[in-house]
Amino acid sequence: MAALNQSEKKENPALLDELPGDSFGLSHVEEFWKEYLLTLKEEHLPLFHVLENAKIQVLENQKVSLEFPSNSALSEFESFKAGWGESLKTRLNNFQLTLEYIVKESEETGTKTQSKEENFKAFLQKNPLLESLIQKLELNIQ
Repeated sequence: MAALNQSEKKENPALLDELPGDSFGLSHVEEFWKEYLLTLKEEHLPLFHVLENAKIQVLENQKVSLEFPSNSALSEFESFKAGWGESLKTRLNNFQLTLEYIVKESEETGTKTQSKEENFKAFLQKNPLLESLIQKLELNIQ
């Protein structure tokens, strides 16, 4: 049976039940993801570097979750998302699975905006001898 396009799915959700829904596991999805990354490495190297740190999980109820390390990584993936999802469904022969995209910002990747004064104070804390050097050179740093 041919895959339905998005408008056919929305107009008649009952048709979705007629599509195959073969079972799959994490290994199947990871294999597909690795192949996808290899293709990106050859065709879209910058996108490959953005997506290589994304994590895939298979959740209950035929749901696949793709977790990105930042909003920028997800936005880079946006233009490829639909094609990737349809390719995954075709490969797994499961057109009933749902895809979830999550952004998980870690504290390590988050950046805090600091004023010049805050930056300087933090630098002084890391390099305490800098303050004595500034005094010896009679520098006025404010």
